[in-house]
Amino acid sequence: MELTREEAIRNFREHWASLAITGMSDKADYLRRNGYPEIAFNCFLCEFTNSTCSKCPIDWPQIRLAKNYSGLCLKSYYSKWDEADTPEERKRIAAIIRDLPEKKEEPKPDFKVGDWVEVINNYCAFTSYFSFFKENKLEQFANQYAASAPQDGEKYKIIAIGKHSECPDLYGPLYVLGKGDKVYIVNGHTTPMEPALKLAEPPKIEPKFKEGDKVVPISKTVPGWGDKAPNWNIRGGKEQGFLYVRRIDSELTGEHKATVYVCGAPEEDMGGDFYFESDLTTYIETLSPKFKPGDKVKIKSVEEMETIRDAGPVCGGLSSEMFSYAGKVLEIKDGPETRDNLIGYHVKTNGFIWDERFLEPFPINHCPENKIIKDGPTTFIFNGPVTTCIIEFADTKFKGTAKCNPSDKWDEKTGKILAMARALRPLLDAIEKGLRQC
Repeated sequence: MELTREEAIRNFREHWASLAITGMSDKADYLRRNGYPEIAFNCFLCEFTNSTCSKCPIDWPQIRLAKNYSGLCLKSYYSKWDEADTPEERKRIAAIIRDLPEKKEEPKPDFKVGDWVEVINNYCAFTSYFSFFKENKLEQFANQYAASAPQDGEKYKIIAIGKHSECPDLYGPLYVLGKGDKVYIVNGHTTPMEPALKLAEPPKIEPKFKEGDKVVPISKTVPGWGDKAPNWNIRGGKEQGFLYVRRIDSELTGEHKATVYVCGAPEEDMGGDFYFESDLTTYIETLSPKFKPGDKVKIKSVEEMETIRDAGPVCGGLSSEMFSYAGKVLEIKDGPETRDNLIGYHVKTNGFIWDERFLEPFPINHCPENKIIKDGPTTFIFNGPVTTCIIEFADTKFKGTAKCNPSDKWDEKTGKILAMARALRPLLDAIEKGLRQC
């Protein structure tokens, strides 16, 4: 027999009102006389709850030892009525049963765990209710308690529902809202008529990959396409170790309610194989250091280093103290050191870590530092691979140059000897000529 809560309680009271008048011991008599079908234990409440005592809507006071009786009503007045041996006693107890109070219904939550809600009025928040989590057996969230109010207009996910230990009727269900690594305790209403939360659409989850990203297939589970992977198997994907994300296939994404990517091997092509997001992982580029310990490198200009830094993270950072080394040639001490997929090096003259992009190879045939050296009437000018010697004699300058071969290693002494020898030739020629004219 289908009954609503209200019908079950009304029929229950009418049934026991009749028994309070007749004093009969046969509960089924009332049902037969009023044309009711057979119901569980001849009781409208048992019929309504499917004989589940814990769901009984009547508050049965316990007046008998629990260990001697099972069922809420048997521990209460019903067993006394059943044992009464006179009509008058049954009438008296039936009247008590007729008037037993209803259990107070706990207010039903407006929302359920997993719902997304928008905060309308954060006045509903409990900002110092630290015992809430233990009282509601939700200790797993206690360390995330923000002890502050959520932001009005922001969306949060309901991750748990509890109640106030002292005023459950006043506050109703209390919701635990989660966002990031913080949780908040809020009441669903600021007043009974003014909701503080409203149901919201879940935030849109952005696709993990974008066009042009390099990805590696780890499975292939798109229905109907599981064994079709020509771009990976025969078009070069497996050889190069990755596929390019071409685009998101809107038709298959809509059909499967999950993002489906088109991924291909040749970078310039448009075709590809179909993969769910869970079928793919990000391709990690293999780092190939440009330098090794002992290599000479030149530090780029301040402007170049600042441009690199402003474009994104750099290995080891960039401080103003490093600017003084711009343009200088340094020797790699050790490394490489990798941080967040970036490469850096230590050099011999300072303790900084230099991002690889701040360095440029220094040619082995170049002077480590351009300079000018004066030695009496002789001046040596070192500039890159070229050594120039200028000898001043009798108000005349005689010049000789030597250029280090790209395949040779720079040697200052050798450059000076060669450049001086080539400057001495015109000097000696001039002296010889002057002697002949005497």
